[in-house]
Amino acid sequence: MIKLRGYDIPSCTDSGETFILFKTFFSIAFDFTPLPNQSKELRNVSKSNILALSGGRHRKTYISFDGVLEYLQKTTRISVSDKQLILKDLADQGMGEFQPIFNTRKEHIFFDELDGYLKAKGCDVDIHRQQPISGFIVDAVIGNNVIEYDEDCHISYDKEREYLRESKTLSTGLKLVRVSDKNSNGFNIGIVSEALGI
Repeated sequence: MIKLRGYDIPSCTDSGETFILFKTFFSIAFDFTPLPNQSKELRNVSKSNILALSGGRHRKTYISFDGVLEYLQKTTRISVSDKQLILKDLADQGMGEFQPIFNTRKEHIFFDELDGYLKAKGCDVDIHRQQPISGFIVDAVIGNNVIEYDEDCHISYDKEREYLRESKTLSTGLKLVRVSDKNSNGFNIGIVSEALGI
């Protein structure tokens, strides 16, 4: 049995690899909210990451850790911070190796450009992407600054959850720096540079 958010997910092993029941994973990942047909959602997972077993009258479909990763990378129905927590939870139970999921290509490009700028300036700082802080995943941490790249297209954001996330982040003594995808990367790099005292 594998646990996710405190709930048990039936699991099985095939050739040393752990698979979890997709139906239960899907329900827990979406907080038991009725969503589109699960079999259609399963199309986002490669056949090599799926294990179908006959059980009584019904076939049961299981997915591997790579299948979960593949599914989470493709869906826009779950926030990035929730995706990270799901992957960390499963990785901590030995299903696979945790890997960060970047929100979008725009976010990834921004942090790459910021990293290049800081290196060109001779700054001896590291950008730690997708870091867990107080039970939430933040976009990046640089020194004692949390950098959040806000995107206009965030359809999965819950304002109350974001407020809680921001409050918990600030309660750790870290400074929160928000940049927006509405600005150019150069403008956002300026905001971060000022916050870092560069």
